Amino acid sequence: MKTKFNSKSFIVFLLALLPFTNSLFAQQNYRLEKAPFHKTTKKFDLANGAKIVHLPVMIDEKVKTEFFYQGREAVLLPVVDLMNHYLDSLAWSYAVDFGPMPAKGNPYVFVGSSEAETAPPGAEMMREEHDKFPPMMAYVQKPSREWAIQLQNVMATEQADYAVLIWIGFNEYPKANKGLFKKKVVLGTGYEPEIRFLSAEDKPVEVLQLTAMLLNSKGEVVRAGSEAFLHEDTPFWAQVAGISKSIDNRTIQQAVINHRREDLPGKPLAWKASLQTLLEQTLQRPKTL
Repeated sequence: MKTKFNSKSFIVFLLALLPFTNSLFAQQNYRLEKAPFHKTTKKFDLANGAKIVHLPVMIDEKVKTEFFYQGREAVLLPVVDLMNHYLDSLAWSYAVDFGPMPAKGNPYVFVGSSEAETAPPGAEMMREEHDKFPPMMAYVQKPSREWAIQLQNVMATEQADYAVLIWIGFNEYPKANKGLFKKKVVLGTGYEPEIRFLSAEDKPVEVLQLTAMLLNSKGEVVRAGSEAFLHEDTPFWAQVAGISKSIDNRTIQQAVINHRREDLPGKPLAWKASLQTLLEQTLQRPKTL
């Protein structure tokens, strides 16, 4: 029996695979085997006194566009203010005003479960047969030519070598085993809080995360990644009923003041530790925490 070749289906299949190819036009999706959840996409060198600038921390565009995050932007604005003050105080980079940038074509980075609600199309294909849990992944959206040119002009004016972009937003991370009888969620570099054992393995954990991207003077993305600092695992009874629990506004407001990393020297606030670690990883600086 002969099988008829369906050229249309084959083209659709190839388009689905496109983000995973190593072509000049793609190379955007990356499987992250373990923390730290950062990926170098192009060689770079921050030695010899490289000048680094940064934009103020931004709210992830998904918070504004996805219906299930509607209304969450307001609770993040005070957090953004605190983070900008702390970012400036570290003095590892210098705040600049990029001015009016093109409305479209901005760069973007997604770091989360390959099966998260907001994962890019085709990301679920990253899960292999041996994966008990969905893998973490990074998706890097390169800036448009117009956006990159505008950045080049700003950096030339500032005599800067690199620029850092930072976002705060919500995402979903996969669960992981912690020994034989426990579960955990890996939020980032050296941060793996334990979660409920009675927890559906196929259900993700919502997190509040920071993502960052480092661009060179040509507007090319050279490194990107994330560090999360807050999570919410839906109780098992709710998961069985098909209900998911999100990080509520009150939890965020309290976490900014009270949620500390008890595992680190000095017990710093979790958001401060994540922001500092994010910069250390993005700029490949020596570990200080």
